[in-house]
Amino acid sequence: MPLGFLHNLDLSTLPRGVFARGDVIISCGQETDRLILLQKGSVKIGKLKLAAPNAVLMPEFFALDQYRSTAIATTDGFYYAAPRAAVKHALDQSAPITWPLARAAAGERIMAHLDHAL
Repeated sequence: MPLGFLHNLDLSTLPRGVFARGDVIISCGQETDRLILLQKGSVKIGKLKLAAPNAVLMPEFFALDQYRSTAIATTDGFYYAAPRAAVKHALDQSAPITWPLARAAAGERIMAHLDHAL
């Protein structure tokens, strides 16, 4: 997903991370306490490939306490890590209903995926 919806975030205030090809950016079981904003490079989440600039958005970020997927770097690059509170604040600034809707939609997507897997 392009970064346009996070235009209210000041990237200069966010922690920055550097990665090399093959590095795990987000691991299964990790807390969903940050959103990865790719600035350079690309990652793979299962069959999905994302390239910068992009937000590594997994439904888990909005709906769960822990990631159920793993994001692995397919090239070298860097990212900013936006804390959950900063993402919520940015979404609330654009429209107060956005955060609850994002959480609800993500939850439905996860449940649909689980139903399909059964």
